[in-house]
Amino acid sequence: MKVLLLVCILTVVSAGEADTEVNNIEAVIKQRDDEDNNYVVCTLADAAETSQISLEDISKSSIKRSPSSVIISLDNAIFFHRVRFIACQPGARYRTMDGRCNNARWQTWGSTNQPFRRFLDPAYDDGKFVPRLRGVDGHPLPSPRAVSVAVHPGTDSPSDDSTVMVMQWGQFWTTTSPELPSTQVGADTREQLNLLTAFVDASNVYGLSEDQLSHLRNGRDDRVNVFPGLSVLHTVFVREHNRLVKELADVMPSTTPDDVLFEEARKIVSAIMQQITYREWLPIIVGPLAMRKYRLTPGYSFRYNFTQNPTIYNVFASAAFRYGHSTIPHLLKSSEIWTPCSKALLKDRRQEVNRFINSGLTEHLFETSDNKGFDIVSLNIQRGRDHGLPSYNSFRKACRLPEVTSFDDSVFGKAGAALRSVYRSPDDIDVFTGAVAEEHVSDGAVGPSTGLSHWSTV
Repeated sequence: MKVLLLVCILTVVSAGEADTEVNNIEAVIKQRDDEDNNYVVCTLADAAETSQISLEDISKSSIKRSPSSVIISLDNAIFFHRVRFIACQPGARYRTMDGRCNNARWQTWGSTNQPFRRFLDPAYDDGKFVPRLRGVDGHPLPSPRAVSVAVHPGTDSPSDDSTVMVMQWGQFWTTTSPELPSTQVGADTREQLNLLTAFVDASNVYGLSEDQLSHLRNGRDDRVNVFPGLSVLHTVFVREHNRLVKELADVMPSTTPDDVLFEEARKIVSAIMQQITYREWLPIIVGPLAMRKYRLTPGYSFRYNFTQNPTIYNVFASAAFRYGHSTIPHLLKSSEIWTPCSKALLKDRRQEVNRFINSGLTEHLFETSDNKGFDIVSLNIQRGRDHGLPSYNSFRKACRLPEVTSFDDSVFGKAGAALRSVYRSPDDIDVFTGAVAEEHVSDGAVGPSTGLSHWSTV
């Protein structure tokens, strides 16, 4: 059975282009009307990073609907709900580039440009769109920068038992393309889209689309410029792919197409990354208790379950998994690239997961020649508020952890005074700040809130 999947994407076009698109789509829809097993999954999304659409805008706009499209007229721009056809091939031997069709029944689960899942209902200031701005007593929340300065100073706290490679691996397998915000406008509230896949599928090596793959194979890889360690790991896995292709070519028939050699090597690289992530990296982060409780250790059954939705939770992507920013060292001791840098990743100690973030990230992130830099903590906190993430205590309650009723709670260790200096109530604490301030779980690198977020998503 061939299932035809229609995915709707909102893009900005001119009025003339919209008319043309509607005619084209309606012609295709009419042509497909007689085919069986067709259905539509539509995502109403603003693909323009700087042009987010609010519910108020839509309520005041002129909307034209048809079975195949939605046109929303806002001022002089027309936002067109465009449909494109995607065919999932039953029994396909290889993964799609963008994560579609991994689930035989729900083809878009875990694929790119899908809304994040919600662990809790969003906490927007107006209930729909405006970022979380006020605390439980109605007073404004402290500015993200004020929280960064008071709670997240750059104190050195190297790990006793693991190296920078633990940090670098987490950044590597979650880094596919430059981070771009994207917003979906739903019927009730604003949601955000995940531009990446939800799988450990080596898309960080191969890209998220056929176009990106073609660019990476034929051009320069801009993704490696974020951090020297990323350059190393991208280089290592590209070379490993090429090594595998050569070995496969030696053992497979000489008539084997190049595309088959490429896909077989890609499949092996994906498996290698999964093995490293689940066998070596994840146990260090969440600890052995979580690995056993959620059956993530070798020996448990990994039978396919089509009811398991792998889509990433918003709180995981926007706050909890960003604990890794606290593990980045101030310096990577390497005078050259490649081999010396690899040795530094394997020898130098990462920073402990805690509330202390090195000043290079809070004062000089992406600094330009005129000494203007960003603050990664401020970005993390503001992102959480923009995404409507409820407070840290709300997530503790949802995770069946005791709510924090005092800044002096033992869960925060010695961080209570710093938290009290900026927040009016423990119920106001932002989830990123609260999660990295927690004491660690037994034999793990993170606190219980971050650990539970991992258990429910990775």
